[in-house]
Amino acid sequence: MEMDRSAQEKLSEIQEMARRFHSELKKEFDAEMFSEGGCLFLGRNYGQSDRIYFGLNPGTGGLKLGHPFDVEVEHDGSSNRPFNNSDQANKDIRYFGNWHRFLSAHADLRRWFNDRVTSTFLVPWRTHNGEELADLSEATDGKLYNYSGQLVRKMTEHHDAKLLIVGGKRGLHLLNELLGVTAINSGGPWDPRDVEKPFDGPGGIYQWRKRCFDGVTVLQIPHFSWARSLAKLEGFAAWLREELRPFGLDS
Repeated sequence: MEMDRSAQEKLSEIQEMARRFHSELKKEFDAEMFSEGGCLFLGRNYGQSDRIYFGLNPGTGGLKLGHPFDVEVEHDGSSNRPFNNSDQANKDIRYFGNWHRFLSAHADLRRWFNDRVTSTFLVPWRTHNGEELADLSEATDGKLYNYSGQLVRKMTEHHDAKLLIVGGKRGLHLLNELLGVTAINSGGPWDPRDVEKPFDGPGGIYQWRKRCFDGVTVLQIPHFSWARSLAKLEGFAAWLREELRPFGLDS
């Protein structure tokens, strides 16, 4: 689908913003800290709906140092990561493969996720895992999370977002933190203790929940790097289907 002019202008603005933040981090801190680069987007859509999907951050996936800081959307019309990937990508990357397994079992959800949903990250800089991500932000005196929070807020503004979908319990915690770190002495939309309140689902990685703030619905879903069992995801699929009906899901 071709981007309209408004969406293209928004894309250019967020790309330039991310490039500037990356340059500022490399200039102020040791550039070697950011040698693994980053990835602003997965998928081929930006600014064309009121829906955004956030992964935690791009992993390294065995990439060599010196990988670029990529801010482009996909231009391959046959792919829309992580919701629609090549057979090889599904085989090589567990995150993609598990999304493929889940959406292949639920055609209506597959259509919905591939319909103009922006796929991005809470933090676009690459780290091997969440612990390293927290360490990297601490090493930058919190600027990594501050810049990431500004990107998240700009994205929600560009989309006039009504729905944010966040992968994993840690993703919900991080979204709460990022929405707070951009303002002095301001917390996130939820009390951190509220983020720990009961989830739906059978526990462990198979957990989901709904939270709202400022007219925005937030759905925290299982992290598909780990959630593989279709049987354990049946209850989640039924819950997700009901939650997405107000946002255009057709059975």
